[in-house]
Amino acid sequence: MRKIFYIIIIFTSLTAHVFGQPHGYRHSFSGSVNYITTSKMFLNPQSSDPIVRNSHYRFDKIWSYSFEYRINLYNQTILAGVGAEYLSKLKTDFPMRVLRNDLVRTMNITDGYELIPIEFTGYYVFPFSGNSFRMVMGGGFGAYIGKHVRKIGEISVSPVEKKITFGFHVTAGAEYFVYDFVSIRFDMKFRDPDFEVKSKYSPTETTINGDRIRVLNNEFYSRINVDGINFIFGLAVHF
Repeated sequence: MRKIFYIIIIFTSLTAHVFGQPHGYRHSFSGSVNYITTSKMFLNPQSSDPIVRNSHYRFDKIWSYSFEYRINLYNQTILAGVGAEYLSKLKTDFPMRVLRNDLVRTMNITDGYELIPIEFTGYYVFPFSGNSFRMVMGGGFGAYIGKHVRKIGEISVSPVEKKITFGFHVTAGAEYFVYDFVSIRFDMKFRDPDFEVKSKYSPTETTINGDRIRVLNNEFYSRINVDGINFIFGLAVHF
């Protein structure tokens, strides 16, 4: 087993010199549009009943925007990157129980979340990569800052307790150079950010179509889990 490991290391080192990316640029900066397949929102994360605690709503087809800086650490084979992303997903037909003219009723509201991932990634460039095309794989860790977004007429929510969540991710992708210093990137990222937030209503009542609307609780907990596959389409400039 150890011999096989040494053979792989030697082969990788040799082929990296033969097939490695000949572009001499050490830095790159990219902007990307991302499509995330799915996410979940848990509205009772602190319930003692496991059925209630694990019940959730799905928020699918999420679009986000991101930027990333990469630096070549060794022979255009080992890269390191740091990036930031902004994603937001809202539903305008989310059902919620409220007090309408002092009677409990269900009405559709705007509900969702915002999330800002800040991620650090190490990349390995496959040795068969050439002058205009290369493939990479990598992994790293990230910090995730999120909040619940909810609107009921003039009522909105703000975070009371907001924790930074940390997690790991794995990525694989391809890059095509359309010019010597410009490339198109396509990556797939697998991650599982999961965060809980405590939010507060302000104000606690509003008027909609002449009806007085009040919330049942001034504060509430929620949990958001963005566990879908992230498809990343980007344009990079190398320098």
